[in-house]
Amino acid sequence: MGYEKGKGGYDYSANGFRDEELFLPKEILEKTGIQVVVASKLSSGKKRWRAMVNPDTAIADIKADDFDAVIFVGGNGSSQYWDDPVAHSLARMPF
Repeated sequence: MGYEKGKGGYDYSANGFRDEELFLPKEILEKTGIQVVVASKLSSGKKRWRAMVNPDTAIADIKADDFDAVIFVGGNGSSQYWDDPVAHSLARMPF
């Protein structure tokens, strides 16, 4: 994907995510000039109140070295990552 480290942020979205945990931090980060990349296992994500979010990329395509941070969004959809080796690998990366 080629996101430049130092300018990249990463926000992780799942079906059933908490909208305030995605949209509020995303807005704050973008206002400070940080590039936010939304990734997911799904091609689109449904939040609790019926809105859809189309991820910028798939989690399988993320290279942690391209980012300064990984943010996992909560909500009942986040349970799909509890036993996910890709998510665990990203969470263990030293940023």
